[in-house]
Formats: sequence, C-alpha cells, structure tokens
Amino acid sequence: RVREAVLARLDENTRCTWHGKLATALEATGDADPAALALHWRGAGAIDKAAHFTLVAAYAAAASLAFERAATLARTALDLLPPDHSDVLRAHIVAGDALANAGRGPDAASHYLAAAARAGAEDAVDLRRRAAEQLLRSGHIDEGLDAMGDVLRAVGLHLPRTPRRAMASLLWNKARLVIRGRRFTLRSADRVPPLELRRVDACWSVTLGLSLVDIVRAADFQAQTLRLALDAGEPGRLARSLAMASGFATHEGGSARRRAPELLRDAERLADVHHDPYASAWLPFARATSAFGE
Repeated sequence: RVREAVLARLDENTRCTWHGKLATALEATGDADPAALALHWRGAGAIDKAAHFTLVAAYAAAASLAFERAATLARTALDLLPPDHSDVLRAHIVAGDALANAGRGPDAASHYLAAAARAGAEDAVDLRRRAAEQLLRSGHIDEGLDAMGDVLRAVGLHLPRTPRRAMASLLWNKARLVIRGRRFTLRSADRVPPLELRRVDACWSVTLGLSLVDIVRAADFQAQTLRLALDAGEPGRLARSLAMASGFATHEGGSARRRAPELLRDAERLADVHHDPYASAWLPFARATSAFGE
C-alpha cells in the first residue's frame, strides 16, 4: 500500500528518473537480477538496455530449465527491439529453443523460421532444419516434410516421395552401410567440413521426426545418418547415431538384433570419453529400447 500510494503521487518524469537511478545502482552491483534490470531500464525509457537485459534474463531462465518463462522473456525482447536490430536473430533463436524444450513444436518452428530469414546462408539451413524437425515431431507431418525437403535439397540429399522408392532407398542405404563397415576416424567438429555435419544433422532430424509415423523412411534416414556420422567422425553425432542404430537394430530381428548390443557399447564408449551431454542422454533411451525388444 505504501508503494502504491507513493507511485500514485509521482509524475511520469519523476518515475523515469527513479527507475534510471535504481537501474544504475543495481547494475553497479555486478550481480543484479537481469529481469529487474530490464524492468527498471524499461521504466527509465532506455529501451535498448531493457531489451538487452530481457534477453539476458531469457538465457538465464532457459539455463534453469524455466522454458516457458524463457520464451516469454525472449518474446518481450522482440517486442522491445526495433525490427532491424542485430539482437532480433538471437531473440528468435532463444525463443525457438525454449519453446522446443517446452514441447511446443509449431511455436518453436515459427521462431526458427523467422531467425532463418535473418541468418546467413549456412546458419539458415540449420535453422530451417530445426523448424522442420519440430513440425514433424509435433505431428504436423505434411508441413514438416515440405520444410525438410527444402533442407535436404540444400545439403544435396532428397526425401523419397513414394513407399516403393522409400523401400528401395532403405535397401540401398543399408547395403552401402554394410559394405562400408563401422570403421571411423574421430575428428572434432571444427575439423569436419560444415556440409558433412549439416548432412548428418538433416538425416538425424528426419529419423527423429518420422520414427513414429513412417518407419520405412525413418529407417532409411537412420542408415544414412549412421553412415554419414561414421564418415564425419564427430564424436557426439557418432555416439547418438550409434545409439539410435542400436534401437532400430533391436526391432529388426535376426542378425540385426544380434548387432544391437555392440552398437550400444560403441555409443557408450564414445559418450563416456567425449562427455557429450546430448549423446549421453540418448543412451538410457537406447538401453530401454533394447530391453523392450528382447
């Protein structure tokens, strides 16, 4: 009540002055809550600084797994920023990541696509891939396939359009994988040509997006994912590709099922040595899939 009474007696200029003083004092401490800084800089009329600290607060919320709050803050930053500001791209990506982690695929996809429209050519391909993956995983299959088709063409791959072509592609890619074998040479991501990594990621996204609705095309792209990951040798992508391959092999039966434990052990060794959190997170899923298939 005291606060409300005081605020009611302050004119707009006085409020702006006090917001500015509070923001300056808080910022000088070096450890102020970025959301509080954003509030006071906005009250002081310093919209640029308010947008900056709102975006910092969004990053902090995402890091603490408060994904809905992170998305709300990122959207607030977008409302504050002028359309041509350099931080608009970052804000769309933060919002997309937060919404994806919150399970809101279509909303995440819209932010990824907005970011892709502002990004450079290479980054735009990855952002469109992430958008397409979110659409597929959230059940927007036709829209997701259209978007993924554009991504695949950009990296020199294609999506079979008919069941017969999908089966032929699956058999061809499985044969290529058998002939190639599972030998690999590990390389850090910065030593692998970017196009190779984008191809692995594109195939991975198709596999994830279609694994529950189109098992033939999902298996086709899983075989391509593993082959391309073996060629690239990047530990994180290779570990999760092996983990995914073990799950698919478990449910194939026959000789493929007998290979599943070996694939899983290879994935575990890579994840343990290279400490990739995303790859490590796939291991319990792969173990559960293997147990379910026994």
